[in-house]
Amino acid sequence: MVRSAIKYWVERHKHVVRLVTAIGDAYGVALLLHMLTSTVMLTLLAYQATKINGINPYAASVIGYLVYALAQVFHFCIFGNRLIEESSSVMEAAYSCHWYDGSEEAKTFVQIVCQQCQKAMSISGAKFFTISLDLFASVLGAVVTYFMVLVQLK
Repeated sequence: MVRSAIKYWVERHKHVVRLVTAIGDAYGVALLLHMLTSTVMLTLLAYQATKINGINPYAASVIGYLVYALAQVFHFCIFGNRLIEESSSVMEAAYSCHWYDGSEEAKTFVQIVCQQCQKAMSISGAKFFTISLDLFASVLGAVVTYFMVLVQLK
């Protein structure tokens, strides 16, 4: 029973690794472009928000769109960070199961999982950055820097 359960989870893990790799390959360039355009857009929206006088529908739409764009980047980053954290915990879970009671084949399966899990899974933006909360902090830092440059150019 332990052998079949371990074999099942090894196959599931291999499937998840292939899926994450496929997602990274398919959407890496799109994520790179999205983060670049979001950084520029957030900068321009923040600058535009400083030029608004009074409360009116235009002000509400600019501020609403700014919050929406920021939330969109945050959602990408929070789920990328979650992928990293969850994939890091797989090795601990595999090692803490009762693999030592199993056959040699079961022990081999656990070793395979532990070797594959030594590096956390992640999705990158065309290999330029990893989607994580660190990226969100970098985007915010870039937005603030570019915003300050725009204000100084005024």
